[in-house]
Amino acid sequence: MDFISEYAWAGALLFVRIGAVLMLAPGWGESAVPARFRLSAAMLAVVAVAPALLPVIPPQPASTGDAIGLILFEAMVGLMMGAAARMFMSATAVAGQAAAMQTGLGFAMQLDPTMGEQGALLGAFFSLIAVLLIFAAGLHHWMLEAAVDSYFTFPPG
Repeated sequence: MDFISEYAWAGALLFVRIGAVLMLAPGWGESAVPARFRLSAAMLAVVAVAPALLPVIPPQPASTGDAIGLILFEAMVGLMMGAAARMFMSATAVAGQAAAMQTGLGFAMQLDPTMGEQGALLGAFFSLIAVLLIFAAGLHHWMLEAAVDSYFTFPPG
C-alpha cells in the first residue's frame, strides 16, 4: 500500500503544478476550451512526464501541514507561470484596443472570446490572431515543456 501512496502523492504534486500552468496558459487555457478537456490534458501530461520527474519529487511529508505547504507552493509556481504567459495575451488585446482607437474603429464593439468581455473589433481580432499564431507555431507545447523544466529550476520542497 505504501508503494501506491508514494505514486499517488507524486502524481498529485505533478498535477497541481502542471494543471495550474495549463489552466492559464495561452492556447490551453482559453475560455473556449472546456474545463473538462483542460483537466484531461493536464492529467495526460502528468502521466506522460511522471517517469522523468519522479526523482525530483520529494517523499510524502509526515505531517499534514507540511503536505499542504508543499501543495500550495506547487500551485503558486504553476499559477505564476501561467499568469505570466496570460499577460502576453492581455497585451495583444490592449494593442488591438489602441490600434482601434487610432484608426477610428474604437466604437466598433464585439465580444472578445479570449478575454470574455466586449471590446473593440481590432482588439478581438488581435486576440484571435495571437491564439492562432500560438497554435500554428507550436508555442502551446512550450508551456508544457516550461512546466516540466520548472521542476529543475524550482524544485518542490
